[in-house]
Amino acid sequence: MQDFTSNTNGTLDIQDSSYGTYQVNNVHGMWSFYLGHVGMAQFGPPKNDEYTSDGGTRQDFQAHYLTWNSTNGVVQH
Repeated sequence: MQDFTSNTNGTLDIQDSSYGTYQVNNVHGMWSFYLGHVGMAQFGPPKNDEYTSDGGTRQDFQAHYLTWNSTNGVVQH
């Protein structure tokens, strides 16, 4: 796990696991949500990078997934 600050993706974390190497970034607030909700202990590692889904974005983790849209913000599933 390595934290970075970038001009494109804001604050982000890069994690390497058996799923691969993926970032959890703060473009839509997912990194802040992940950290604020126990991070690795609750979600496990990311299974992919953010991708477009249902008019917003989604990122899958070992135990849950997060979605973001402009109406609801970040939501845990």
